[in-house]
Amino acid sequence: MKKFLAITILLLVAIPLFATTKMQLELGVQNSDISLNYQGDSGTVKFNAELDLGMNVIFDEKNGFNLVFAPNLTGNSFTFGGGYIYQTKIGDSTKLLLSAGPRANIKSSSWSLGVDLSAALQLNLTSKVYISVSTGTVLYVAKFEKGNTKAYIDLTIPLPKIAIGYTF
Repeated sequence: MKKFLAITILLLVAIPLFATTKMQLELGVQNSDISLNYQGDSGTVKFNAELDLGMNVIFDEKNGFNLVFAPNLTGNSFTFGGGYIYQTKIGDSTKLLLSAGPRANIKSSSWSLGVDLSAALQLNLTSKVYISVSTGTVLYVAKFEKGNTKAYIDLTIPLPKIAIGYTF
């Protein structure tokens, strides 16, 4: 946790030094999903609820990267991820962001590795504040537990997430 905060602080300090960089911080007010987990010969369906803190860094009004930290409110785990973002304007006050990148879900005795694909629609409320509505999919493919690696499939399709964000 301390490393994550240190990296975030360094990014907040260093990235605004570039004149063409825009940084966005957003807090998801709803990030719930339904997931299908299949391991071996059995599968389960589960419901999750997470509070989602995200940071998007856009370099040239089109390309950038994101970081996501999401503690799970229904269990003792958290998610950390990041990836590439492509941003395009749809109108004067609306943008579409497409992102893809790795994601890790960390629990007390194990962690899982996967990939996240998402699309977000941002609606500007002011020149700095926006509302984001997004969804996508997360596919976990490996689980690391007690020194063992297990290949498995955990496909998660989030319900639409609503977030409020600030651009600086």
